This record gives sequence, C-alpha cells and structure tokens, in this order.
Amino acid sequence: MNTRALLAFGASLLVTNAYAHPRVKSTVPAENETTATSPASIRIEFTERLVAKFSGIELLDARNQVVSVGPSEALAGNSKILVAPIKSKLDPGDYTVVWHAVAADTHRVEGRYTFHIKP
Repeated sequence: MNTRALLAFGASLLVTNAYAHPRVKSTVPAENETTATSPASIRIEFTERLVAKFSGIELLDARNQVVSVGPSEALAGNSKILVAPIKSKLDPGDYTVVWHAVAADTHRVEGRYTFHIKP
C-alpha cells in the first residue's frame, strides 16, 4: 500500500469515529429479559457520552399506556449511562422501554426494547 493510500485510509477512520452515533451498550433490565420482580429503575448504557437534559426514557405497559417514571438523568460519574427511576411497583406483564439519546457531539438516536415481569 502506498503512503497516499495509507494516509487516506487513516483519515477515513478518524472521520468515521468522529461522526459515529451513540449506540446502546447494555440495558437493565436487559432486552427480552424475564424477571421475577419489578425493577427499581431503567438503566441504559451507551457507547458515547450523553447530554442528559436532551435524552430521556419512557416506559409503556402491554396496552401501550405510559407508566410513570422519574426524570431521566445521567448516572453520577458516568455520562454514558442514562437512568430513570420507576415510581411504583410494576405488575406482571410485558413492558416496552422507549428511549432517545443525544450524544455530546449532538447526534440524536432513539430506540425501544421490551422486558417481561413474570406472574
């Protein structure tokens, strides 16, 4: 590979990383997890730092009704983790987490996943 081609390849890697969107790294409860107890909060870890005031988590029950959660905040000491406390104990059933996140580089992404609480 000649020097010019190597430099162009290296520059393309830098540009790709600079314009990457945040991706979900892990969730609690996990996607498609079946749990025996109601979680105390929803926690989503991303691959990039977030701007918490422009990011959020919403929880829906099996009838697509909004379940009350507290305000979404970045986990103290780690701006890659978004947390929303669940205000009351969840009944058995299926739940959908709907989220949106804005990374420190201003890229906005959104998504959803489900988890289950067994009877």
